[in-house]
Amino acid sequence: MKELEAYIHANSEFEDAKAALTRIARSLEEVGKRLQQSPESVHFSNLGEGGGLPMDIVMSSRSRSYDADTWPTALEIQQAIGRRFEAKRRAQTAWSAIPAQAQASLVPPKL
Repeated sequence: MKELEAYIHANSEFEDAKAALTRIARSLEEVGKRLQQSPESVHFSNLGEGGGLPMDIVMSSRSRSYDADTWPTALEIQQAIGRRFEAKRRAQTAWSAIPAQAQASLVPPKL
């Protein structure tokens, strides 16, 4: 059944897109919580010129460094949102193409 194969593929892509966006969200959440609770415990490395903080902040045992080179840009976040949206749409469309009788024995996409 081609519809089933299409659904499995589309749903797998949707799950991947959700997981990627969740990773980004968790990173943002972690930094946001740290900034609220203890702003001096956050710093970014690999910023280049003008991004330095006093050494007592950077070297503190409570300080957590985040690599600016791997930090998602606003564009990357927006693209991840778009990928999730499109993958969701494809999974829903693929699910709808499966006959109702076959759907009864399958798990629908977790939207």
